[in-house]
Amino acid sequence: MMGNNHMDSRALKALIMTAVVCLSTVAAAGVVSADNSLKVTVSDVTVSDDEPTTGDTITITPTVRHSSSSDGAFEITQVTLSGDGGNLAKVSDLGTIAGGESIDVPLRTSFDSAGDKELTVTVRGVQTDSDGITRSIDSVEYPVSVPHKASPANPT
Repeated sequence: MMGNNHMDSRALKALIMTAVVCLSTVAAAGVVSADNSLKVTVSDVTVSDDEPTTGDTITITPTVRHSSSSDGAFEITQVTLSGDGGNLAKVSDLGTIAGGESIDVPLRTSFDSAGDKELTVTVRGVQTDSDGITRSIDSVEYPVSVPHKASPANPT
């Protein structure tokens, strides 16, 4: 009899371990998706002034497009404009856009010095597919060049 209890105990432990492994695998599958049909891009960027001068405030407006063919959603957690060694403008918590939708995000900045500015628009957010499976997007980047002239009052 004692031998059977020892066997039952080992079988029970093996069953519990199998269940734990299966449940953790299922839980992980609900957090990360390998579905590549969810696509978020910066489809266009407009600049309010084609030739700004030093001290002028300009608006750089990227269009964030969720070009997915599925019914999933994309929650935009942050859009930043960076260049000259740091962040120049940032907007957070812009809401959610569905597949096929886009949103324009105006970012305002100015420059203290003349010269061409090589900037980057970065979009961060979370995608959720139509089945509720979520995956985090580290970033989507888009380069922007802005020619920048010295103002007549300040030729530097």
